[in-house]
Amino acid sequence: MPSCALIYCNTRYGTTTGPNCGLFSFPKLNRQEREKWVKFVQSERGEKKWLPSAASKLCSKHFKKDDIYRGKTGRLMLKKGAVPYSREIESANKTRQVCPSCHATLPDSFQATQSRHEQIKSIIAKVYHFLEREYEQLKSLHPETDWSPLSRVRQRAAVATGVSEPDVRDILSEESVGLLVEQKTPNKRARKITTEESSSDNDDDDDDRTSNDDDDSDKQTEDALKLQDFGPETLTTSLKPEAIANNSVNSSAVEVCSDDIVRRDKQTTISQPAPHVHTRDPLMIEVKLEEITIENEGIS
Repeated sequence: MPSCALIYCNTRYGTTTGPNCGLFSFPKLNRQEREKWVKFVQSERGEKKWLPSAASKLCSKHFKKDDIYRGKTGRLMLKKGAVPYSREIESANKTRQVCPSCHATLPDSFQATQSRHEQIKSIIAKVYHFLEREYEQLKSLHPETDWSPLSRVRQRAAVATGVSEPDVRDILSEESVGLLVEQKTPNKRARKITTEESSSDNDDDDDDRTSNDDDDSDKQTEDALKLQDFGPETLTTSLKPEAIANNSVNSSAVEVCSDDIVRRDKQTTISQPAPHVHTRDPLMIEVKLEEITIENEGIS
């Protein structure tokens, strides 16, 4: 029973082809097509010296669907010039044609496995650091003892966690990269703070300059006001009758006090008539003060 020339093909072991699978003989007239078929089988089998026989055939699984058609009798036929096609290349092209946005959301199971992997990595790193600290402490406490068997910390961590030594190395390198990234971020923040402080200082300097300018302008205005010569001012006051009477009485009292002082100094008698205040307004009160005679012994 004919079979496919490829070893990994399932039609190799005498299985029936079925209605959807056919076997095709190697081209005999067209040498170029025959060489392409032979090179394809040699590359797939891994045998560079392989040559087809008269009974060698290839099944329809190794050709493109566009190169195969069904004849009048219902059998699968192969178009002229068809060349065998590798399924691995076809599968690779299919994976490349997958739209990344169609599979943007990952399932919960995948996310759970990712978080579990991160937890495992952190545990392996902790085991490594624990063994490293243990080795350093033993060396410092007992320097006379040979602790060289414990110096292979990476190998011990791999044995303790059940992973390979390169895996431990990769995990530690990832951890160191993460620490470097965390250390660089605060520096950037500090730079931002310093730039903000410098800008605020510049703003304060500008404010001081503006305030000084304002002070200078105020001084200039004051000097200008001093230089201006204002004419004589006249003040007009209007007093009510009661205010006028009170003012006249107060003035007379002041005069009496002053006369008393003069009398005590010079021991003289001063008689001073008080002024009479008359007003034209009928509402004004006429105040008439009598003469005040000041003698040596007192006021009468």
